[in-house]
Amino acid sequence: MRKTTLVFALLLLFWFTLDITGFGFGNVTLVVSALIDEPIDLLFWFIFAASIAHFAFQPKVGIFPLTAWLGCWGIFQLSMYVTFNPDRIASYNRFFANEGTFYLFPPSDTHLVKDFYHSMGEVLVVATFVLCVTYLVQSLKSMSSKMNQSLPAGS
Repeated sequence: MRKTTLVFALLLLFWFTLDITGFGFGNVTLVVSALIDEPIDLLFWFIFAASIAHFAFQPKVGIFPLTAWLGCWGIFQLSMYVTFNPDRIASYNRFFANEGTFYLFPPSDTHLVKDFYHSMGEVLVVATFVLCVTYLVQSLKSMSSKMNQSLPAGS
């Protein structure tokens, strides 16, 4: 479970790195570099990378900051992108659709349709968060079981 969680975290880090660098192929833009419009994303990238490194080298402790960071990221994404506010939808469409980013479904004026990059990013955030929570629960159960086995009889 630890390896799977780490692989998903690293895959999400790679995906997030594309946000920092920008990425496109041919005349298709997957994501525009955030360094121009949202340089704070670089700080978030470093925090996420440090959380992954902490988990990789000290999994029993590192799982906590990694899970917390992913939980905050997921809540932030939901609060930013789950909206029926016409002004926020128009703002999103102006920024991403005008940048020419790739959409699986065309942008809408009545409901938020995210571009492919952000849609896949959210899938990866949720999947990695679920894996982290599962790993954390399994680790806590294992620790509890070991503690119960080491107690003297009659305790």
